[in-house]
Amino acid sequence: VRPHVGDDVAAVADLIAAVERSVLGVVHVQRADIASLWSTDTFTPELDGIAVLDAGRMVAAAQLYGQKADVHVHPDATGRGLGRDLRAWTEARARARGERYVGQTVPDANRAAVRLLTESGYVRTYSSWILRVDHRDRPPEPRLPEGVHIRAFPPGDELPAYRVIEDAFAEWPGRRPNTFDSWRALTIGREDFAPDQFLIAEHRGLVVGAALLLVDGEIWVDKLAVIRNLRNRGIA
Repeated sequence: VRPHVGDDVAAVADLIAAVERSVLGVVHVQRADIASLWSTDTFTPELDGIAVLDAGRMVAAAQLYGQKADVHVHPDATGRGLGRDLRAWTEARARARGERYVGQTVPDANRAAVRLLTESGYVRTYSSWILRVDHRDRPPEPRLPEGVHIRAFPPGDELPAYRVIEDAFAEWPGRRPNTFDSWRALTIGREDFAPDQFLIAEHRGLVVGAALLLVDGEIWVDKLAVIRNLRNRGIA
């Protein structure tokens, strides 16, 4: 067992991919996802991450991003108590950081992880879904309100886009806001960032909406927000 080092990004992504493939039958994680999280100002690899190695191969790992823990055990290494021990490590690290609570996001299909957490006193707090639409034909062009147009992200829109997204997600009770530096790492600072995949809605010269897309064989809408006083008009 050792603390994470910066070079662990690829190994952690491979580990998570193995777990997703085993549990879900599909891989969602990308290396850029891990690299961006590790570039935020809430994560220091050697303090907030730990790796379990077996014959030099990473078979389990844990990271703590503020109040959110990620624990993964390779399918070949389950049943050895590694998930239990890493859960305890994330709690101890959260306590040392002065966090009031720690949580994990796990898919319902990972019954072993759900059972481990519930038996350890964790309670279900939020539920989320992956929603998908297949387009056999090109979708119709959006019908925008008068005076609103959509364009690709240009340099100089960093702060307005950050403000639109953070203000919208701040409406989620209990959510800890991202600093601008962390937001940058998770969006325009991603190693796979492309300006034409960050859509900006503009109204009278002001940024009023934003959508960050991640493209990896399919398109994921990673972030989507519109300012409060222009919602329900078709911009999103």
